This record gives sequence, C-alpha cells and structure tokens, in this order.
Amino acid sequence: MTHSVHFQHVVSSPDDLMGVKAVFGALAGRAMCFGSHGDAKLKDPKHFQSARISAQYAAERPMLVTVGGGGECPPDLQGRVLNVAKVSKVYGETPVFYTAPEDRERLSRWPVATALLDVYEVEGFPRLVEDLGLPDRTILTSAFDLVVRPAEKVEALWKALHDVSLRLLDLPPLVNFREPDRVTLVGSMPPVSISKEEGQQLSKEVQVLERRSELARAAKALNQSANGGGPGRSTSNDGLLHPDEIEGLNIKADTVILSACETASGNGQPGAEALSGLAQAFLYAGSRTILATQWKVESLSAASLMSQTAVTLSSTPDVAERLRRSMRTLKVRKGYAHPAYWAPFVVVERTIS
Repeated sequence: MTHSVHFQHVVSSPDDLMGVKAVFGALAGRAMCFGSHGDAKLKDPKHFQSARISAQYAAERPMLVTVGGGGECPPDLQGRVLNVAKVSKVYGETPVFYTAPEDRERLSRWPVATALLDVYEVEGFPRLVEDLGLPDRTILTSAFDLVVRPAEKVEALWKALHDVSLRLLDLPPLVNFREPDRVTLVGSMPPVSISKEEGQQLSKEVQVLERRSELARAAKALNQSANGGGPGRSTSNDGLLHPDEIEGLNIKADTVILSACETASGNGQPGAEALSGLAQAFLYAGSRTILATQWKVESLSAASLMSQTAVTLSSTPDVAERLRRSMRTLKVRKGYAHPAYWAPFVVVERTIS
C-alpha cells in the first residue's frame, strides 16, 4: 500500500459520489460484481443491467463507497465503511476481470461486473452510526445488488468521511486494460484491437510498473550476491545497470527521467548524500538535468505526468517549467488533486560543467 490520503482529497465533492454499495467484505480486486437481472445464457441487456448502470454513472460521478452488509457479511464488518473506489466506464461478465479459478468460483453468483480504476481502503473501517454519527443504516436500503444514491444521506456520509484517511491499494492491474472515452461492454481481456497510440501509452505505463524501487533493490541484492556481494563494479553481462557502472559512462544527456519510486531520495543515514545513488550516478556521468522522485509514486498518475512533460518539450526547453505545467494539468483532473499524485517529482540540475 502507499501512504495515506484524506477522503476529501480523493472525493472532493458529494457530486463525485455515484452512491453506496453493500458488500460482504473488503474489495480484493479491480471490479465490482453484481447479480444478473436477465438471462445469463442469452446475455440479454437485462443480464448486464446493474453493471451497465454503474459504468454509465461513472462518466459523471465516478466514486463509489462500499459498506459491509448482508447475510454473508461477517458480524464485525456489518455497517462499516470498507472501501472507496473509482469506477471505470468498462463493464462485462465477471470472469473477464477475475481470471483465477478460485475467484470465479467464489463470485459465480455475481456474473457481471464493472471495472475499477483505483481502490482505497478506509482506515479503521469506521461504523456508520457509532463512529461517523449517521442516525441509522438506511443508506443501505436496496444497496445489496445496486449502487444507490439517496441524495441527502450520501451528502451526510460524504461530510462524515471528510477527514477520514484512505490508503490506495496496490492491486494487480487488469491485463492490457485501457479506460475508454465512453461506456464500453467488453467480452475479453486484452481487447480485440488497440490503436498505435494506445499501444504506445500502454507500453509506457507497463515500464512505470516495472521500475518499482523495491523490485530494483531486490534485483541488485541478487546480483551482488551472485558476484561476491561487494560494492565494486560488476564486469559480468547480467542485464542490470548499476550506479557505479553508470558513473563510468559518458552520458551527456540534456534530461534523464527517473520516474520510479524515491529516485531522488538518499538512504536516510546521517551525513549521507541527499540524492539516491542512481540520480547521482547520472549527474557524475555528465547528464545536465535529472527529473526524479522524492517518495513513492502512484503508477498511472506518474505515467500520465511523465508523458505530458515529454510532450511539452517542443514548447519550452526548461524542464522545471515543463514539469510545472504538467503538474497543473494533472491536479485539476478528478481524483488527482492530492499532492501524493503529482508532488513527488523534482528537477535536479548540474551547477558545474
């Protein structure tokens, strides 16, 4: 999980809430499941009704709150706010989104689903009445197989959750998933076809996921172990490029982008350098400007921010100005106002040639 953010920074207004859904437990995947109201074999329109309606709501009000409820919900989760999720405009049958056999078996009674873009865990799972001060649990009326939105009760819930902390869950992404511009029924993942532009953007987002700092640290530890564990340079062709190897190269790049987590952070020890070894290495190798991160980054917002910064290169060669413009563009988008999504990035420049 990433660090905490306040509910108000994720859901800035009651108008962003599509409503409330009663669930048997906390979300563990990137889809919200519903029952069928039609013929599952024929896959008629009523079969997808509940999932389609939530995808349609997502176009205007993408945020959803889940609350424990129903006969199969454990007693200790009854009436507790469990998750906040950003709902996609994509819907389909549940096996499209949950591919593991055990998940498909567990969710077989809810054969249709809407994809979820972001899933947050509500810290402490507060109770509607005892902790949040709502008069009762009637907000859950009819919410067991539909997303419901009793306006006054939803607004009261939004106010009650205003300062509650959320944690963005690090759930596995849906394979080759791309959020469309309009409500879309899908029958499989990956999609049948994607455009060249979508493929390029998907490739960038996958690269961001692959650059997670914990994976890099684990790979480095394995490589050091295989090569004697010492700090000296590895001379083997192991496929890994270490900072001490970078320092020995001649990299006269105008800009180097290090968009993985914490690439601008030192090791936290007294007297240590302020920058990470990776960022330092590129500066020592001759690079003029480094765009790096001070703390953990959220994958999709990082991909969007870095793509936008690169696109604006033609308008200004000033990297800091390009980054500033990209941050302003990102933070006005729904769900991305909190600094956790755009503030980790900094620009570091060489002061000597």
